[in-house]
Amino acid sequence: MTRKISSICTDAKLNINNDVIRNGQDRAHLIYHTTTENCSYFTKPAEELTYSFPEADISSVHIVFDSDLDRNTLDVSECERRHSMRANQRLDSPQMYLPLTLCREFILKGELGGKSVTLLHIKDNRKRTHHLKINRKLDKLTLIPLESWGNRNEIPVISFDFN
Repeated sequence: MTRKISSICTDAKLNINNDVIRNGQDRAHLIYHTTTENCSYFTKPAEELTYSFPEADISSVHIVFDSDLDRNTLDVSECERRHSMRANQRLDSPQMYLPLTLCREFILKGELGGKSVTLLHIKDNRKRTHHLKINRKLDKLTLIPLESWGNRNEIPVISFDFN
């Protein structure tokens, strides 16, 4: 089931030509016939994703990054991907780490009448989902993913919407 996205978000102008970040899906799933490739927007580091809209009271922002739920970025066997939580672990077993696809650092900015304010700046992010209560008047919202844990040239953003 997809989340309902507010009309202010769906009507807002988005600076990229891809609406996938506001389609209400927070993960790729067989039920939706989606994969990470077709339900994520792959940003370049420091690329700005900006919504512009008439001045409005914005209550919250919802952001979801790709945490590699299928463990495709682990350089291990299929068995290690499926059974990463074990009671007994050999000394030579591969060590788990934060998903290479997960956004490590990002900034969320709000703007009203040309005056910008940083709403959130996370370094060393370990969370897949951020739901931020902001309760303020804005006319722009900008998400700036800066780096992933894998130091890749692209950072998958699954959802970035607001109400």
